[in-house]
Amino acid sequence: MCEDKCLCLHILRFEKRTIEYLDRILRTLDEVLRKEKTMNKEIEALNASVESLVANVAAEGTVIASAVVAIKGLTDQQAILSQQLADAIAANDPVAIQAAADAIAAQNSAVVSATAALAAAIPAGTPAETAAVSAV
Repeated sequence: MCEDKCLCLHILRFEKRTIEYLDRILRTLDEVLRKEKTMNKEIEALNASVESLVANVAAEGTVIASAVVAIKGLTDQQAILSQQLADAIAANDPVAIQAAADAIAAQNSAVVSATAALAAAIPAGTPAETAAVSAV
């Protein structure tokens, strides 16, 4: 009978240790799952930040492309006006010379306005430390 009793005690001790071990495993798994949820939330926040950054970069690219098109248009217009002035001078036509000079003056005024607007817009969209570096 002692053997049965000893065996039962041994089994009970084994079961108790097994249950304690399994309980530690479950607590560890719970901790891992909590950390996973936290990491998933952080990843979602990071993804949102990356999406926002991508959208901002795309918008900046659009602004830059628009500025390039505008500058190209100004350059093309300047070439046309220069040719008109050269033709008017070659033809010795005072009316055409004056018309070309007036068009050039209007173009210069438009360039000055566009330059001022662009000069104000660039630093407005640039972080302070970057603007300070670009001003040097």
